[in-house]
Amino acid sequence: CGTARKYLEGGLAISRKLNDKFGIALSLSMLGDLARLEGNSLEARSHFEASLVISRQLDDKWFLTGNLNNLGFVAFDLGDHGSASLHFTEALAMVRVFARSRWREEKWNELHNWQVQRKTFVNPPVAK
Repeated sequence: CGTARKYLEGGLAISRKLNDKFGIALSLSMLGDLARLEGNSLEARSHFEASLVISRQLDDKWFLTGNLNNLGFVAFDLGDHGSASLHFTEALAMVRVFARSRWREEKWNELHNWQVQRKTFVNPPVAK
């Protein structure tokens, strides 16, 4: 795990130097994964929390959901079942929204393909 840590920390340093917010958040999350695998839940929580803050700033819902889920596992590992439940509940609510919007997107894609075949077109509704 020492080699993995070295490369992840190097990636984090490069992302910080470039001010690459997504790269920073990703590196922090991966360092959190590594710390959790090593049994260091407090370090893992610190990395996931820092990654979560950036994910919220970027409004990256998929990455945000992953961080919430990871924080739920860490809270559970630490015996904080209340926090674990809150993190899992927020992550699940976000996934449900994604699932509905993804289903709608798939249905519009199916409609579009059908229209292309028949040369009739209806524009999808604008997301609000």
